[in-house]
Amino acid sequence: MNTTCPRCNSDNTSSYQMIYSGGTATGSFKALSYGLNSGAIGTGGKTKSQTLLAQQTTPPPIPTIEVSQILFAVLAGILVFIVFSSATGVGLIGLGLGVAIAIIIIGLFMQRLQPQTLEWQKRIMIWQESWMCLKCGHSWHNKPKVRQIVEKPIREPLKRQQIIVHRTDSTKSEE
Repeated sequence: MNTTCPRCNSDNTSSYQMIYSGGTATGSFKALSYGLNSGAIGTGGKTKSQTLLAQQTTPPPIPTIEVSQILFAVLAGILVFIVFSSATGVGLIGLGLGVAIAIIIIGLFMQRLQPQTLEWQKRIMIWQESWMCLKCGHSWHNKPKVRQIVEKPIREPLKRQQIIVHRTDSTKSEE
């Protein structure tokens, strides 16, 4: 595997995976305090710290079902249960029907997620084979198979000359 930068021939390169994992730190904390008037108060949470380079090489997010979609399915199931049970007086059948409706709705949401999952699998494979030169900032794919999949090149970092400054007065933009 060639890890030399194709632009500047530097060997000071790293994979996106290594840049991301080396520049990302996560943790959790728990704290307990005691006040004379308020008593004991506990708190806790999670922390995440990232370098700018790790943010630039973040892997594609995994497609998931939203909490609101699950909540919608559960509420639809409860509604079916209430309506069916009050109309027929048979609670067990209404419960079964409500659970079935909730499962069907979640299944439909998961079916809509399948194309996104296939796209994510392609994008994660590209990410796993992506490299960056730590000298000039150039990014590339290291495997020919991945290069064939990629329809657009990896976004290059903006150079100072590419940034257009818009002014509010009558002067022209600088390049």
